[in-house]
Amino acid sequence: SIRLRYDYEIFVTYHDPCELARHMNIYKEPRELLRSIVNVNLVEMNNSGANSKCCGGGGLYMGFDFDKALAIALLRLHDVPKDIEILVTACPTCESMLSAAIDSSGRTLKIIDVVDIIHEILFS
Repeated sequence: SIRLRYDYEIFVTYHDPCELARHMNIYKEPRELLRSIVNVNLVEMNNSGANSKCCGGGGLYMGFDFDKALAIALLRLHDVPKDIEILVTACPTCESMLSAAIDSSGRTLKIIDVVDIIHEILFS
């Protein structure tokens, strides 16, 4: 078996996408994957798992009223603990909305898809 290793110790949190989590009941698998990576410390954000909040882009709401969608994303960003370096998700819409919230907030935080963190480890 292959043991993935991040180059240095990092603290990450995982945002549960609405479709993947509440609609498909996939909560533990992304967390198990992240916890299996050496040097990756997963810290749960407030309102996670079944209690996770929307990123603001659900139902492509961002295409109808981006300002309100961004306000929702900023509320979600408040759930990310302060010592987190990387926010991981598994949805391109969530990644886009939360990235806009990060840019708007001025917070120093990287956002990445769970698949991309694996790619980064394997090919960097």
